[in-house]
Amino acid sequence: MFKSYASLCAERHRQFTKYPFTIHPFSKLRMWAEAVVFSTLLLMILLLPIWISSTSPSDDDPLYILLLCTHVVFVAVNIPINILTGFVDGKNRQRIELNHYKILKNYILSWMLVDFVQLFCVLHETSMLPEPKSYPHIVRTVCSVVSIEYFVMVKYHSNICTVLRMKVPLKTALEVLMHGTTYLSWNVLIQFVVEYYIEGDYQPVQPRNSSWITIGDLWDKPGEVRLMYSLMRAVNMLRKNSNLHLLPYDGDFEIFTTFAFIIAQCVVLHCTLKYMIALFGTQSSKAKYYMMSHQIQTYMHKRRFPTWIKKKVLKFYAIRFRSHFFVESTMLDCVTGQLHEDIIMHTGRHMVREVTFLKQLPWAVLIEISLKFQLAIFIEGDIIYKINTIGNCMYFINKGTVALYTKSGYELIHIEDGDHFGETALMSEDVKLRFVSAVAVTNCELFSLSRENFEIIERYRTAYDELKKVGVKRHQWAMVMDEQFKAQLREQKNDRYNSNS
Repeated sequence: MFKSYASLCAERHRQFTKYPFTIHPFSKLRMWAEAVVFSTLLLMILLLPIWISSTSPSDDDPLYILLLCTHVVFVAVNIPINILTGFVDGKNRQRIELNHYKILKNYILSWMLVDFVQLFCVLHETSMLPEPKSYPHIVRTVCSVVSIEYFVMVKYHSNICTVLRMKVPLKTALEVLMHGTTYLSWNVLIQFVVEYYIEGDYQPVQPRNSSWITIGDLWDKPGEVRLMYSLMRAVNMLRKNSNLHLLPYDGDFEIFTTFAFIIAQCVVLHCTLKYMIALFGTQSSKAKYYMMSHQIQTYMHKRRFPTWIKKKVLKFYAIRFRSHFFVESTMLDCVTGQLHEDIIMHTGRHMVREVTFLKQLPWAVLIEISLKFQLAIFIEGDIIYKINTIGNCMYFINKGTVALYTKSGYELIHIEDGDHFGETALMSEDVKLRFVSAVAVTNCELFSLSRENFEIIERYRTAYDELKKVGVKRHQWAMVMDEQFKAQLREQKNDRYNSNS
């Protein structure tokens, strides 16, 4: 969203001055809070099967106390951070909403119900601890952890992957691993919950013959043996439909096994379809960019470019395409009429409406000027043009910061997003030389307007005269500051000469 350092600084200033007690959704505090919540939920998912598979899971078990602590950490961090954090509003023209009233409204309509159900579960367990063998205790644990916190974990996992800028293969592998681990934990948990509920006890005196724990002779076995046995059953359900026959004892039918198998196949189908579409559908532009960058690297290697040029070229392409390659001109050629004009004005060129001397021009002229723009990318430290060179175009800054230098090397000014420069050389009838040098302070995304197309502005005298005033003022200011800087350099030189003599 903030493609330049100037935009980022403006956003920081807006938060610190107007909303100092609001957490920015892109801040490090928010990132670390989500990482803590995600790690807590992941630890909870891994500990639950271990606790439930013990021979007598109870509230006095240290493992259960640790699980309860993870619940408390989740609630204590997640709810306050959601209430105080702004959100991204809008789909196309996105902006950050930091108003407390709107944040609370958005939270009520999104994640509040999920978070407060979890808060109720934690308060209930900490204040009204039931008996270890009570069925409501087990149901609350399953519902709060498996049904609710999983969706929070998926959301935060996606955010963390975005912040860390993970590549598609790594992100895909981690997400598949998360889904698989969650399913196995859920499966093991439900296996024991179903048996405990039917038997009515953790250690029944006369267990059913159709129970999988009875068939495996696991009622008196250690917790790790029971855990491994149930884990193998869960993996088997993930691989294929197992034990879906009528058991020889009492003719019972394992409904849970059928249900678990269906869920497992849904998980497998989801992962397969999602990542096939991700790799060959929505990621096609990334794939094209990867292929293009690989070709560029091969070309530079064959041409034996030095390392610094290779890095600079790859950085240029990264800024230009932002890891997605598509032919914009081909897409725009298929769109005509008003829609074509709207797209042109919203692909970065909307900034022409914010330029002071262009505000008075009609919409049709702005469209005509936008169509004549040529995108120009400059890497940090690049010289855009040098002083006393012939000027063939002027520039509009879409994103970035540009520094203007006089002939003596004096840094005249920094200009940023929405500003323009280089117009004086196009307006001079006699001398068409640059009177300053322009250097990219940051990575810059500029739009250039050539001398041939500058006549569009010349047709509108009001806008042309206003631009000319700006150019003349800058030129005079540059000459004055250059002379003052030269005089200052002469004084410093004389002082050094006198001190040496």
